[in-house]
Amino acid sequence: MSYQYRISMERDESRWICIYYDNWMDDINGFVSLVKTIQDDCSGIIMKEGIDRYIIIGSELPLVYQYDGLFGMVVEYPFGCEKEKAIEFIKRYISPNTEDEDYSNNSLYQWSKDVMSGSDITSFSLIFGKCPVVNMRFEDNKIISYNRIHSRDSWKTFPKDFFAEKVVVLSQKEIKKIHSYLDTIKFERWKTDSHVLKNYIEGATGFSVDKTFCCEFNNNTIFRCFNPKGIKYRMLVRYLKKLCKRR
Repeated sequence: MSYQYRISMERDESRWICIYYDNWMDDINGFVSLVKTIQDDCSGIIMKEGIDRYIIIGSELPLVYQYDGLFGMVVEYPFGCEKEKAIEFIKRYISPNTEDEDYSNNSLYQWSKDVMSGSDITSFSLIFGKCPVVNMRFEDNKIISYNRIHSRDSWKTFPKDFFAEKVVVLSQKEIKKIHSYLDTIKFERWKTDSHVLKNYIEGATGFSVDKTFCCEFNNNTIFRCFNPKGIKYRMLVRYLKKLCKRR
């Protein structure tokens, strides 16, 4: 699969260059593909530096490549490396930006009754909160959860296992209850504001999304909503948090 990449934002304080691509929130393969392309070009060696953090030994620049479900792909350039030089390097490997893109008709953010049904959802993820930013994913027979933070909170101190991934295995009764609840939600009412979507994808300075819902179906279709409103979303979050706390 080919990916269209875009430099979405630059954070001077953290030396980050953020890159988005199609379905970046749920598809790490776009991240892997770009890192391997850079590795192949320089005949380098990929080395792991942490959770989803990698460097390429032999590359022209000592950049750190990181994948995160909240920020997408992050390229971190070291002290002493000019940001402009890092951007110029990255642009060799990514597609040109698309100017003046219309986000209002993005099918990824529109519920289509023809191909989507709550009963056909095979997995879904929730992102909510400000500090921490809680990530939860339901798939198969388990809930996977972990905490992340915004760069503005990087100065704070957190417990040792604060960012650790936690896995909760569910009973058949709990799985059935989750699926039954999803079938009661009128997802066609969950709409992402076009202004919110535009700011989010383009990485507008100071802009963030407080709540996200994304689900996949057995026909490989994906639906995503930013800032879903109503009690149905809150009750879904509450129930998953309850399941995670009980173990």
